[in-house]
Amino acid sequence: MAKNPLPSESTCTCSLLSESLKSAQIPRTPRVHHLLRSNYPLSEAELTDFHIVVEQSPRITQDIDQRIACVKEAINTLYTARKQAESHLADAKSLLHPIRSLPNEILHEIFTYCVPSWETDFVPISVDSLNPRFAPWTLSRVCHNWRELVISSPLLW
Repeated sequence: MAKNPLPSESTCTCSLLSESLKSAQIPRTPRVHHLLRSNYPLSEAELTDFHIVVEQSPRITQDIDQRIACVKEAINTLYTARKQAESHLADAKSLLHPIRSLPNEILHEIFTYCVPSWETDFVPISVDSLNPRFAPWTLSRVCHNWRELVISSPLLW
């Protein structure tokens, strides 16, 4: 039976939103907006705050970049797992298809309707039993079982 395609462990151990990320998402204050549009000097408290921002921002940016890489890795892992699940689904549908359970006698009967009958049907000269684009050749290319059945059935030729 197929295994669960999702890995039990991920190499990505980062949490998506830390306190440093939450603080990086604080919108610009009206005071900062005002200072950026003017040439007023900063107060001592503002100078200290902005020096802290300049000091911490590279680390926060690096942390965000690591988290982005982690999320990309998780997304790639999920895409791979999804492709594998789709492949398992296609395999299961193919294996469960009703045509696989038909007895050879029924398949043979169906195959006889795919080729023209030389005795009863009007067959134009352009139809050639040796032409690989027509039955029985096309039927013999479906699978090994069908090939054996077609080759062993003289009525189809």
